[in-house]
Amino acid sequence: MASRSAVRLRTTTPDDNAFIVEMARHACIIEDWPLPAPDDDEVLEILPPPGVPPIIAENERRPPVGAVWTHHSNPPLRCDAAGAPLPELCIGVAPGWRGGGVGGLLLDALFADLSTGVDGIGTNVHV
Repeated sequence: MASRSAVRLRTTTPDDNAFIVEMARHACIIEDWPLPAPDDDEVLEILPPPGVPPIIAENERRPPVGAVWTHHSNPPLRCDAAGAPLPELCIGVAPGWRGGGVGGLLLDALFADLSTGVDGIGTNVHV
């Protein structure tokens, strides 16, 4: 397990597409269940939509170790008071990097990015 001080954040590039799919696979499983296929409907539904660049966490050697973004489910998980769908959180951290603060670092960065234009966010958490 690595510390969050060994991690830096950046936005995605086209070279990150396969990693984003991998993090979506990890984000949509229940612990100890097998990972779904990259083309599974549940994985495809939570991929970031065009114009929503994920935030990537990478270690000092530059391989990505986690990612966070928002997406909209159809039907929406939650709506605001006016009935507009709330964006939903999607976060994934590579198994060897969990428990060291990478997820918290990613969430802090996402919430800072969303703070000026989003009043709420939905989460769908597997226990």
